[in-house]
Amino acid sequence: MVATLAQVVTRIAVVQRVAKPEADVLRLLASVNLTAVNAALIFRAESKTVESVFAVPGDTPVPELERQQRLQRALVRHDAALVAQLVGGEIASQLRPAGYGPGSNPRMAARAVLADDVALAGVIEAGRRPSPFAELSSLRVLRTLPGFTPQAGGEGVASFKVPFCWPGDPRPDATASFSINAREAHQRIGSGLSVYAHLPGFLDEPLAARIAQTLNVRESSGVFGPRFAGSWCVTVFGHSFAVGFVSFYPSAWVDPDAPTRLHGEMSVRMTLVAQSFFQ
Repeated sequence: MVATLAQVVTRIAVVQRVAKPEADVLRLLASVNLTAVNAALIFRAESKTVESVFAVPGDTPVPELERQQRLQRALVRHDAALVAQLVGGEIASQLRPAGYGPGSNPRMAARAVLADDVALAGVIEAGRRPSPFAELSSLRVLRTLPGFTPQAGGEGVASFKVPFCWPGDPRPDATASFSINAREAHQRIGSGLSVYAHLPGFLDEPLAARIAQTLNVRESSGVFGPRFAGSWCVTVFGHSFAVGFVSFYPSAWVDPDAPTRLHGEMSVRMTLVAQSFFQ
């Protein structure tokens, strides 16, 4: 874990000795990241490794940081074998049973695994019930803010348009979009509060995957702000591809201020991302 003045960044090595070509790895990870919860899978070409990364502000309360880290570790450990198979690598040594706990002590490793799995089980159990975020007044208030665009989905969804132009884009009114959604459950975690964003236009899949990788690297370095809990990915529309962003708050983590905070973060994020392509 690396601490900065603005962030606490948590990095976990997931796969080492990646054998597949970089373009294939980026495409595969961009697809896997479509179901990210609170961390992104990032390929490090120089070391042939895949790591899981998320970042939160440096003043994040310890209990919140720990629950984020537990969920990240549990999901990474359950997904590592599949990710390694996809990219033609092997599970990172620190995720193997002998290296999972503090000091590589087998008894402590077993306790750490159990604690993380219990935390994940609690999140999934809470996710079997309807999302408590859907009833929050802070989510309803979002529907009165500038940029709100009525969409199907009821009061549990707030969708927004944000000005966004690619370099050389001739459309003066091009927009990106994002939604904060308490109606659609995560396929693994269950109910909660999700964020979906899409940059405008359709790209070929290799380019979309490379842009998603670039944005994940930049976000994990603190370029767009202190909080990076989610992932840039590639979204699919029929036979077309677009760059998207996903994030998810489980029902077990209900926070009355979450919708407002996510709206502010996404508005800033999309503006800074658009500006970054002109630098």
